[in-house]
Amino acid sequence: MKKIAALITLSILLSGCAYTGVYKLSLKHVIRQGNTTEWYGDSKIINIDKSNLSYEDDWINIIWTPLPDNFFFKLVNKSEQTIKIVWGEALYIDIYETCWRVSNSETSTVIARKSNIHGFIFPSNKLHYINSKYGSGWVRAPLFPNQSFYPDELKKMAKKYVGKTVKVLLLIQIQDHINEYIFSFNIDSFELGKGSRPY
Repeated sequence: MKKIAALITLSILLSGCAYTGVYKLSLKHVIRQGNTTEWYGDSKIINIDKSNLSYEDDWINIIWTPLPDNFFFKLVNKSEQTIKIVWGEALYIDIYETCWRVSNSETSTVIARKSNIHGFIFPSNKLHYINSKYGSGWVRAPLFPNQSFYPDELKKMAKKYVGKTVKVLLLIQIQDHINEYIFSFNIDSFELGKGSRPY
């Protein structure tokens, strides 16, 4: 408990003196292996709102919620078959087209017919170990720069990301088929958080 309290204190100290900002993303397109309508059926992308982005075909429905340090998702198995996410092959692809392994302790996740799971995508290069007088432990860095002591500096850093694309590669096993889904997210805009100011 003391270690957890120390890490919380460290997090507050690191972020409490900075301006913060929020990125808005949209789901641009989804590339499927072979891209055959015969196998996947019709598909559709719906950007429900600025926080929830949806993709659906005959097999799955996935709702993405981009967060500062990960892509949270809810994946629904629409089919009558058990399906499986193959985590060992999942990738996060940054704005420079560099592939990063996804941090996940499981080798795969099974989703029963007509059921759903919640999960997240977090690239391994954003996981850092911190050891200080306030405590030690693993800390997630934000996917994109979202805080600075100076607002103009933060806007300048964010400008390098706005208009760029990041991707998530998921391999989903359906029956005996390994199905490749590449979800492309566009970074549409950046805004300083409301009331953002140094404390």
